[in-house]
Amino acid sequence: MSDPDEFAVAVSGASLKADFLGRQTSPTIVEQFQTRQWALDFQQAEVRARILGYPPLDWASLALIRGGGESSWYGSPASRGFLVCTPPGEAIDGWIGPGFECSSVGVPALVWEQCRRAAGHESGSLDAAVLPLPPARFAAIERCLLRLRRSLRESGARHPAVVPLEVTEFLHCFLT
Repeated sequence: MSDPDEFAVAVSGASLKADFLGRQTSPTIVEQFQTRQWALDFQQAEVRARILGYPPLDWASLALIRGGGESSWYGSPASRGFLVCTPPGEAIDGWIGPGFECSSVGVPALVWEQCRRAAGHESGSLDAAVLPLPPARFAAIERCLLRLRRSLRESGARHPAVVPLEVTEFLHCFLT
């Protein structure tokens, strides 16, 4: 992607608006995998941009910040090792800088509720948040994500029945 309007698809199913705040040093790369039950996106950007938009209706987004580039979400800085949580109905609101890299998982509200309960939050008490993860937790989630990405690339088309099971196992990484 090289044009701000192309960022509208940077998160599966979302309607995003990007305002470039500088020149892009190389094209943005977005790799997406999506079904009706989940969406998995891998993004890498080399531009400073303001991002604003909404996940699909009744969906939430969990984004693992994986790159060394700066970003800020909901007014809080986020870098490698942070988890950005966007509950259903909330806008994705932030900015990114060159070197930004993240992996995001879009899930229906029911899965969001399971994550919220597993985190020990009362109903409705988990708002959009930027959370630092303990290094071991971050590494475990990142390994799960990269393994899932490889599996989706290699066998998703040949063995579609395997993919939902692997996505379920990945989501379990978030919950345990």
